[in-house]
Amino acid sequence: MDIEPDVLNLGSQGEWVTVYALIETEYDENDIIIDSVMLDGEIKAEWGEVQEDGRLMVKFDRASVIDHLQDYEDGALVTLTVSGRFRDGVQFTGEDTIKVMKDEG
Repeated sequence: MDIEPDVLNLGSQGEWVTVYALIETEYDENDIIIDSVMLDGEIKAEWGEVQEDGRLMVKFDRASVIDHLQDYEDGALVTLTVSGRFRDGVQFTGEDTIKVMKDEG
């Protein structure tokens, strides 16, 4: 699981936080229900697809992620969990750590 950006400036005006995930199971990535993908069980993925290389790419609304991280101190390392499920109901999860940066300007 790779969450980009690696450092999230809470004062930034970008549009997305993007997650790339390689699902290493016997399941076909194309059987993932994109509407089930969540960040920390609170933020729903706005958009997603399985790329040609088999990686799942999903995008989360940046403003929602920033709001979710407001209580963390500047420089905090935060582990975020991405979860979702396949068509047959089997769930998957993965984690990545990002650094929170507060815009002091």
